[in-house]
Amino acid sequence: DFGSGLAEGENSGTVNATSTINNIGNSPLNSNISGTDLEGLSYVDSIDVNWIKWATSTFDYELGTNILQNSNQLVDIATPRPTTASTDVYDEVFWGIGIPFIITPDTYNGNNNFIAVIDESDW
Repeated sequence: DFGSGLAEGENSGTVNATSTINNIGNSPLNSNISGTDLEGLSYVDSIDVNWIKWATSTFDYELGTNILQNSNQLVDIATPRPTTASTDVYDEVFWGIGIPFIITPDTYNGNNNFIAVIDESDW
C-alpha cells in the first residue's frame, strides 16, 4: 500500500512501502518477484508496473534502479535456513511508486508476486 496523496508527476520519494518475507522452512531462500499493472477502480486507466521500483533496503525513488517487471526477477534476500523452531528468519523488500504525468485520479490496484527460490549459495 503506497498510501494516498500522490498527484500526477509525483513519486513516493523516501517513503517506502514494505513486504516481509518469512522463511519458516528448512532451506535458505531467495525470491523471484514480479508485478502487474495497477488498474483503476472507477475509471478505465492503468499505471504500468514499471512505475514501481524496489530494493532490499530503504531508498529514494529518484535514485532507485530496480524497476518491477511483469516477468520474474531474482532477488538475493537474506533469509538463511532457520536453525531452531523459535528463530524468526525474515527479510524485507522495499517499494516506491511514481505517478505518470497524465493519469486519472483514482484508486489503483495491482499485485506484487513472490515465488520462493532455493538459495544454493547459502547452505
